[in-house]
Amino acid sequence: MKDTANETIVVDGQTLQFIHSGHAHTKGDLIIYLPQEKVLITGDVLFHLRTHGFQDTSPLGNLVALRSLKKLDFNRVIPGHGPVTEKSSTDRMIEDVYLLYEEVKKRHNNGLSDFEM
Repeated sequence: MKDTANETIVVDGQTLQFIHSGHAHTKGDLIIYLPQEKVLITGDVLFHLRTHGFQDTSPLGNLVALRSLKKLDFNRVIPGHGPVTEKSSTDRMIEDVYLLYEEVKKRHNNGLSDFEM
């Protein structure tokens, strides 16, 4: 994911930066950053107080996206699922995705099927 917005528009004095994260939750993820308000609208790239769904997700892509988003200056996050939260939720989501990825990888390397995991 690029560190800069893919496109920026200004509507009634409000700057909106549209960021395509690459394949994170899905291939079509779009994040909206409002730098003046210090608000990040993540869609399903970030869940808060909800279990993340991984049907079409790239866990490694999700980690890259979340780590890149942390570089932005924001205080509030409007996640894809769950209540509005703060920037620290990105750390929690990174930890959750990383843990799940590592545990699945370990079991896969030990020959377990998806059903057995």
